[in-house]
Amino acid sequence: MAGHPGGASSLAHRYVFGFNEDVTQNAQWADETTLVYAAGYNIVLFSMSDRKQRFIHTTLGTSENLDGFTSIAICPSRRFLAVAEKGEQPEVHVFDLKTLRKRKNLVFNDASSRCQFNSLAFTHDNENIVALAGTPEWSLVVWRWAKGKQLILKRLSDMNSPLSLFSLNPLDSETNVVMGPQFLKFYRMNETDVTQMRSQQDQLMVNGAELTCMCWLKQPVDHIVVGNNQGKIGLYGNGEFICFLTMAVPEGAGVSSLVAVTSGLICGLTTGEFYYLQRASEVADGRSGMFRLAHTWSAEGQTAPVSFMSLSPSEDQLSAVFANCQLYSVEIAAPTDLKHDDMKPVVSSFHGPGAITGLDVCIRKPLAITCSLDRTVRVWNYQDRTLDSQKTFSEDPHSVAFHPSGLHVIIGFSDKLRLLNLLMDDIRVYRELPIKVCREVQFSHGGQYFAAANVNGVVMVYNFYTCEKIIDLRGHSSKVKSIFWGADDMTLISSGQDGAVYRWDWEENKRLGEFVQKGNVYNCALANADGVIAVGSDLYLKELDLPELQVVKEIDSGAMLSQIVLTQAEHLLFAGTAAENRPGMLRAYEFPLSGQYLEYACMGSAITRMRITYDDQFLLVADESGCLCIFDVKDRQDRGNRSLAGAQRDLVTWSEEILVTRSDLEEKYSNMLELKNKVDELQLHNEYQLRLKDMSYSEKIKEITEKYMQDLEQDKNKFELLREEKNDMEMEYEERIKQMEDKHQHELQDAENAYQQKIMQEVEHYQKLVQERNLQQERWEEQRVTLV
Repeated sequence: MAGHPGGASSLAHRYVFGFNEDVTQNAQWADETTLVYAAGYNIVLFSMSDRKQRFIHTTLGTSENLDGFTSIAICPSRRFLAVAEKGEQPEVHVFDLKTLRKRKNLVFNDASSRCQFNSLAFTHDNENIVALAGTPEWSLVVWRWAKGKQLILKRLSDMNSPLSLFSLNPLDSETNVVMGPQFLKFYRMNETDVTQMRSQQDQLMVNGAELTCMCWLKQPVDHIVVGNNQGKIGLYGNGEFICFLTMAVPEGAGVSSLVAVTSGLICGLTTGEFYYLQRASEVADGRSGMFRLAHTWSAEGQTAPVSFMSLSPSEDQLSAVFANCQLYSVEIAAPTDLKHDDMKPVVSSFHGPGAITGLDVCIRKPLAITCSLDRTVRVWNYQDRTLDSQKTFSEDPHSVAFHPSGLHVIIGFSDKLRLLNLLMDDIRVYRELPIKVCREVQFSHGGQYFAAANVNGVVMVYNFYTCEKIIDLRGHSSKVKSIFWGADDMTLISSGQDGAVYRWDWEENKRLGEFVQKGNVYNCALANADGVIAVGSDLYLKELDLPELQVVKEIDSGAMLSQIVLTQAEHLLFAGTAAENRPGMLRAYEFPLSGQYLEYACMGSAITRMRITYDDQFLLVADESGCLCIFDVKDRQDRGNRSLAGAQRDLVTWSEEILVTRSDLEEKYSNMLELKNKVDELQLHNEYQLRLKDMSYSEKIKEITEKYMQDLEQDKNKFELLREEKNDMEMEYEERIKQMEDKHQHELQDAENAYQQKIMQEVEHYQKLVQERNLQQERWEEQRVTLV
C-alpha cells in the first residue's frame, strides 16, 4: 500500500525527453518564453531562455478512474491552464501557471461510461471552460470553473461520425464550431443552452474528403477557416460557407494544421511543409484570392504531418507539433525570410512514435542509451540534459546494453546481435553475432562479459573482447524477460515469460536455484547478497531466499510491475507499473521490503525500461510511447549525506576519452594535412599577391606623386602671378581711393562753407523778424492801453 516509509527516498523530476502526440492542442505558450506541453504523465513548462523544465502533476498517485491526458488549454489571459483526463468520469484540472498549484477539479458526473474530452477551451472572459466529450457521449459540457458549477450539458445530434475538435470565437465565445472528419456545425452558446445555428456544412467533405483542422482568423474578424485532407481550405462567416481559399499544394498533400497571424495564415501540411498565406490588401474580404501564397518552408529532415501549431502572445515564436512526436519552434517575426534550417527542435529530437525497447547506463560517463521501435538509437547526457548523438537503422532494435566504459554498445535486432563503437560523431557496427530477436542483453559489471537471450529462451554468455561464446544457459522454454548479473559477475539471474526465475553459476553451466510458477510471466528479477526479488503478471512483488529461491515474502502490488531496480546502497527499491491503457507510475519501496511505498506520476503509458546510475543520483525511466524521464534521487534517510557510491563517485571524475577509428583518424589527419597544405599554398599565394599589389601600388603612388608635384609647381607659378596682379590692383585702387578721398574732402569743405553762409543769412533774417515782432508788440500794447 502507498505510504510514507521512514527509510524511503523522494524523487524529483529532473528532465523529460518525449512528447504525447495523442494529446490534442498539445504545446501552447504561457508567455513569450514558456511553452507548456504534455510529456508522459507530466505537464512540462519549458523555458526557451534557459532551457529548464518545471512540472505540473494532476495527481500524486494512481487514480482508478483516470487513464491519462487527452487535451490541454490555456486561457486568453495566460494565467490558467486546463488539463483534461480520460476515465469513467473524465476530469478537467485547472492550474495557476504562476504558482503551479491546482485551483479547481471539474468532474463530468453525467458520463454514462468510460470516455474522454477530445477538445478543451476557455471562453474569452476566462470564466467558463467548454469541453467536447467523445464517444459514446458526444456532448458539449460548460463549467463555471471558479465555482465548479456545470452550466450546460448539450447532447449533440447526428452521431454517425466521430467528433474531434471544437473552437470558440476568440472575440465573444458565443459562436462555437464542432468538427469531425465528416462533421461541421456551428452553434450559438448562451448562459443556459447551446443551439445549432446552421445545418451541416459539407462543402469540404465531397469525394471522400475528411476535415482535419480549423482556426479563427484575426483579419477579417468573426471568420473561420477549415482545412481538409485533400489540401483545400474553406472560409466561413456567420455559420455560412463563403469561398475556398486559393492555395496550390503538392499532389496528395492535405492541410493538417492551421494558425492565424495578424498578417495572414500559416498552414501545416501532411508532408511536413509550412505555407504562409499573406493577406492581399487589394482583394476584398470573402473572395478566393484574399490570401496569397507568400512563402513556404519546412523543418530539416521532417516529413511527418504537422498536427498542431501555436503562437506566442506577441506572434514572434511559432511552435509546431509533428505526428512523429517531435516538437519544433521558429521565430516568425518575418515569415517570408524563413529558411529550412531556421526551424529547430524545442528540447531535442525525441523517440516516437513507438515504445522504447532498451535502456542502459554506463559507469565512466554521465551517459544513457535508448533504442526504440522508431528504429533509432539515442545517447543522452543526463547530467547536461542533452541529446549527445543518435543513429537511425533500417530495422527495429529490440534491446541495448552499454559498456561500463561508455565506449561500446550492444544492440539486439531481429536477425543479429550487433556490437558497436560509440565514436565521436557516430555509432558504428564493428561485429555481428548470429543471435536472432535478442530482446535482453546485459554487460557484466566489469564489462569483460555480456549475456544475451535469443528468441528460444537460451541465455548465452560471451567474452566481450574476443566475442567468443563461453556457455549456453538452457532452461527457459519461452522468451526471457530480464537478465541480471550478480555483484561479483559470477552468477546470473534470469526471468522469463514461462514463469521461471533461475539463478545460474554460468561458468559451471549450473543452476544454483530455480523458482517456477506456470501461467505467470516474470517481467523482471534482480538479486543482492540476501536474496532475489521478482515481479510478474500475478501482481505480487516476491522476495526469494538463497540458494533455493523459495518465497519468503509476498507483497500485493495491486498493479502489474514491469521493471524494478535496487539502489547500490540497498535501501530503496524502485518499481514501475505497466497497467494496460493506464499511465505508468513509479514506486519507491523501502528496502528491506515492508510493503510501504511512495508513488510518483511518471509516464503516459506502461513502463518498459528502468535504470539507476551507479552513484544512486539519477533514475531513468522509459515507456511504450517513447518518453524518457530522468529523476533526481534524494535520500530521506540522511539529506545531508549521499550514498557510499555517491561519495565514491566524487573521487572519480567523468571520463573524457572518446573512440576514434584508425580510418577516421587517418582521414582526419589527411584532411588536416590537406588543409594545412592548402593554408600554406594560400599563404604563399597571398604573399605573392600582396607583393604584386605592393609593387602596383608603389608605381601608382609614384605616378600620383609626380603628377601632384607638377600640379603643385604649376599652382605655385599661378599663385605668384595672381599675387603680383593682386599687388598691382591694390596699389591702383589705393591711389584711386586717395584721390577720391581728397576730392570728397574739398567738396565737403565747400559744402560746409556754403551752408555756413546760408545759416548766417538765416540768423540775420531771424533777428530782423524778432525786432519787427517786438515793434509790433509795442504798438499793439500802446493801442490797447489807448483803447482802455
